Amino acid sequence: MSTLQKALSLRTKKIGILMMDARKSARQTEAACARVLQVSPEEYKKFELGEVMPTLPQLEVLAFFLDVPLEHFWGNTVISENPGFSLNTAALLPLRNRVIGITVRQLRQNAGLSLEAYARQMELDENQLNRYELGEESIPLPLLEQMLAGLNENISIVADRHGQIGKWYRHQKTVGSVRAYPAEIQEFVAKSINEPYLELAKRLSELDAGKLRSIAEGLLEITY
Repeated sequence: MSTLQKALSLRTKKIGILMMDARKSARQTEAACARVLQVSPEEYKKFELGEVMPTLPQLEVLAFFLDVPLEHFWGNTVISENPGFSLNTAALLPLRNRVIGITVRQLRQNAGLSLEAYARQMELDENQLNRYELGEESIPLPLLEQMLAGLNENISIVADRHGQIGKWYRHQKTVGSVRAYPAEIQEFVAKSINEPYLELAKRLSELDAGKLRSIAEGLLEITY
């Protein structure tokens, strides 16, 4: 087994453990997770056992379904206990695979690599790589990470940013940021009576330095 194959195997097993952790934390069954990922329960079980590599779109959908941060699958993160799901995965997964494939092809071409040269670098059959780039087949996540690393990029460049999952992810990040605030600030933000102050702060943040300085000088004149 080559060094690359060993790295892919190890990463696959780690992701499987994290998938099982997220599912159990959300009190969901293997059958339910298999259903939203459009695979059989037997195929899903192989994910958690680390025998089969999941794809990035599959992990995005699973994170959405289990209501966990996508970063959970990159390491150890806090997991929500409030699962929720409302997503057309049958349409989303093929679309995401095409977007990822197109992005990989564009990055490869920008790097001046031919299909043949890149396939050789990634230890892939040339026809297989072409199917990945056309979105005809989904790219397993550990392999996708290695492919992007070979192009001096990381997984964030192909993450969903504008679709339903992208919007959910940004919401998760915002909620996480608010939770990091001191308790008194969280309480201030939560009170509807304070909405005018928050709106004012938002508008002030959109002003340039000159206008802010003018407002500050005006306030000083009123005060004194």
